[in-house]
Amino acid sequence: MISVDLAELILRTAKIHEESYNLAAADKATARARGKPLLVVDYSSFYRKGLREAASDACSELRIEDGYAQLVALILHTTWNDILEWAGETYAAVHGPSD
Repeated sequence: MISVDLAELILRTAKIHEESYNLAAADKATARARGKPLLVVDYSSFYRKGLREAASDACSELRIEDGYAQLVALILHTTWNDILEWAGETYAAVHGPSD
């Protein structure tokens, strides 16, 4: 796998994960928590797809071996901002800006 392929896989995984966010449920939980200082809302629980599932979906879409899914999920889990910056720059250098 070359770096631009990895970059595209990382970007697609992040997009699938972010698009799975259940904003309506998160908003309801936030509203219920207002005025209750001891009630903590775990916003990470509102993703319908975890990083591993999103990475597997991205591998399928891009026709990349699913063995990369766990690696991409771990990379995103530990270095979200940094790896998205790298992936965006790497992808853009070859294909132009991603969506």
